[in-house]
Amino acid sequence: MSEGLLDKEELVRYIICKFKETQSKEISPIKLQKSLYFLFAMWGGKVLGVKNDEEDYGFYSEFNPYLFNANFQAWKFGPVDRSVWEKYRDGEYDLNDCNTPTLDFHTKNQFEKTTASEYIDGLLQRIFNTSDFGLVDLSHEDNCWKRAYNSVNKIINSKDIIEEYASR
Repeated sequence: MSEGLLDKEELVRYIICKFKETQSKEISPIKLQKSLYFLFAMWGGKVLGVKNDEEDYGFYSEFNPYLFNANFQAWKFGPVDRSVWEKYRDGEYDLNDCNTPTLDFHTKNQFEKTTASEYIDGLLQRIFNTSDFGLVDLSHEDNCWKRAYNSVNKIINSKDIIEEYASR
């Protein structure tokens, strides 16, 4: 898999800060995890879906469908990135350092940066306005989560996530 469009840790800090900025409170572990998951899934699905559509292919042909290097596992309450979960649980993210959160994209394509930034902000607004367990219920509808949850290792394949969302 190629490098993700963003550093996962930077995106986590961005989500934490955006939530605090717009909701005036700290984000819950469930909301953080589902934000990461749905950003990854929906961005990847959008990019791959457009790449498969000859009509819209031009502008998006060079976009990276991998928003970040994801490592999701199927947990009881939906997809979770264990390393992010552990760092959040252990207080390793500075929840008070939220001066104008920004994202540093791993691309020189300005159109890709702008498109991804607007997509992230718009989707986060929708995610933030959905209840934690509403997000859990949505993630439980995903076949990639169901397969992994019923498997031995519980690993959700990143490519499977993107392909599932591209087919919607």
